[in-house]
Amino acid sequence: MAYNCLICKDDGFRINNGNVQPCECVKQQRLILLYKEIGLPLRFRDVKLEQYSIKQDAYGADLSPVAERQKIIAKDVVVQFIKSVPNMLNGNPFTYDFEDRNNQKHTLRSYSLVLMGQKQSGKSMLAACIAKGCVKQGHLPYYLEWSEIINACFDYNIDAGVENITSTLKYEDILNILTSSRIIILDNLDKSYEKSNVADEDKLTPSVRRKLDAMFSGRAKSAIPTVFTTDQNEVEVGGKYGPVLANILDDAIKIELPTLGRSKNPIELKKVN
Repeated sequence: MAYNCLICKDDGFRINNGNVQPCECVKQQRLILLYKEIGLPLRFRDVKLEQYSIKQDAYGADLSPVAERQKIIAKDVVVQFIKSVPNMLNGNPFTYDFEDRNNQKHTLRSYSLVLMGQKQSGKSMLAACIAKGCVKQGHLPYYLEWSEIINACFDYNIDAGVENITSTLKYEDILNILTSSRIIILDNLDKSYEKSNVADEDKLTPSVRRKLDAMFSGRAKSAIPTVFTTDQNEVEVGGKYGPVLANILDDAIKIELPTLGRSKNPIELKKVN
């Protein structure tokens, strides 16, 4: 007979020093169910923070010393952010101390973290590691693609004059997640919702901006952990949103991740690296 688990032979438990304990396969199944519950994409189910290389980029090219330092700090920020989640949920901001290239010491404090970088920079992977780290501590975050939020707001607005149950339920579901989840991971906040040619629609309308502000007003007042990833630079992040969301993004600690071993922006306060 073939077993899926050779350790417990699919019994779900094992004997350890005379004690009955759940088998690792049961623990893994529970984790998978939790990851599904929090919306973690399937592609990140098996990723680990240890896999985030600080010596090479996603294409296997060796990094410059500056880019390597960026990745070292980014990885450290993620580790410290995960450790700080229980403290943040008790009302204390995440605090990160670091030295810049001129050996000047800085302390950053915020409840929000923005991971900035182009494709293949590893920002979504790091965000997923934060989500998984929260789960292991017993805190359930919720992982959302930014497109889900924009589309829900836009479709709800378009269908406001008609009774579209699907659009209404989707909008209310997103609203409930953003208002009730104590930890939120928002992936891929980018430019793709602005009008880029005649055939495209601009989904980031004034009405959508107002709805986004309404959605995030509770998080702004409650000061609870929020993580964003984006392919935009620091100037672009928050510049096109309403005042509530823009303030959350402006107050966030921003981490720039190198892509292909290159980096464009110098170190600044409110931004590590």
